[in-house]
Amino acid sequence: PAVIATRSYATSAASDGTKALRSLRAQAAAESPFYKRRLARRGALTDKADLQRHSPPASEALLTRAGDGEGRLVFASGGSTGAPKFSLYTQREFSETCRWLAMSLRQAGLAPGDVAANLFVAGNLWSSFMAVSEAARQLGVTLLPVAGTSDPAFTLAALKRFKADALIGLPSTILDLANRPEARGLKVKKIFYGGEHASDAMRRVWRETLGAGLIRSAGYASVDAGLIGFQCPDCAGSVHHAAAGLQHVEIADEEIVATNLVRRWMPVIRYRTGDRGRWLKSPCPCGHPAPLFELLGRMDDRVNVGGAHLDAGDVARAVADVPNLSPVFQLRVTKGERLTVAAELKSRTAADGAAARLSAALLRRSEELSDSVRRGWLKAPAVEILPPGGIPRVPRTGKVLRFVYSRL
Repeated sequence: PAVIATRSYATSAASDGTKALRSLRAQAAAESPFYKRRLARRGALTDKADLQRHSPPASEALLTRAGDGEGRLVFASGGSTGAPKFSLYTQREFSETCRWLAMSLRQAGLAPGDVAANLFVAGNLWSSFMAVSEAARQLGVTLLPVAGTSDPAFTLAALKRFKADALIGLPSTILDLANRPEARGLKVKKIFYGGEHASDAMRRVWRETLGAGLIRSAGYASVDAGLIGFQCPDCAGSVHHAAAGLQHVEIADEEIVATNLVRRWMPVIRYRTGDRGRWLKSPCPCGHPAPLFELLGRMDDRVNVGGAHLDAGDVARAVADVPNLSPVFQLRVTKGERLTVAAELKSRTAADGAAARLSAALLRRSEELSDSVRRGWLKAPAVEILPPGGIPRVPRTGKVLRFVYSRL
């Protein structure tokens, strides 16, 4: 489809979206100390560091009075450096969020009567498992609340025993199940993924191994911003409809910026998602009026592997902890969610002990990586110590690719 120049859309009927946006900004400016300052600055954005610094338990500066007297929920996200950001919802806001997720799944093809397995990870203050479970209830599907942390043999046996029609979860989790010998004979009709990019190779495995004929995004969302986009049967690849009525979506300098129109207790206004995107000019053949955008990848340097979010900054600090290593490193994710960290020596000297020291530094610097290894969700990263120049450079630019993915 043709690309439209960078612009923003009020993702509801224009007048209703504008009214909701004005009302939200007015309440936030009046009741939230953080937004009273931030909204006074023309064009100012909000980022994850703001959420870390100004939300409970560190501060209540982001909050308004909208949560007074209501039941509340606390979720966490990020956290690779030991400082997770927390996202607070009232029960009413979370119910509305789940209603939108149910709409997203319905548009994508999940239907009443389907037998669906929820394979997102439960616990750790994460929201996805709870949200999918509630959305599935609203849709009238038969839910198998397996969770992505269950023993794979048990999970596959349950999917076969109850003849699951649909799987909902992280692409890496679904891929791991599909590649296991016990998956032989399992057939599912639909796969809905979220939280990670699903490559063409992954989709091919799901079709060939599991027989999935329908593979779509469960919804483009984050715990902080909520649902931002959804796919209909005519959306291909990473193209999504904007979540009309829930979000005011902008694309500024290629980055997707979201304002949640429903969350009033802890407003999320002009939030930098860290994802790149572009608006598409052509209307969707499905006839839905919500505008289309295409996801183009991450703005930042972060890899999602085996349920852990590993920031390049954490790796850089770990590499710096080892005296004889240069700052040049590369992260490689291969089949089976195996993570390898390759680093270069400063000079052509012996690498005595460097691999062991770097391995320990990685677990020390990244709390989320250490937690995933401790729980058995991810094997300890392999470490490769190379001579200077040992990591391949991009011929055209001379740069080192920070992340290399070859999951299949």
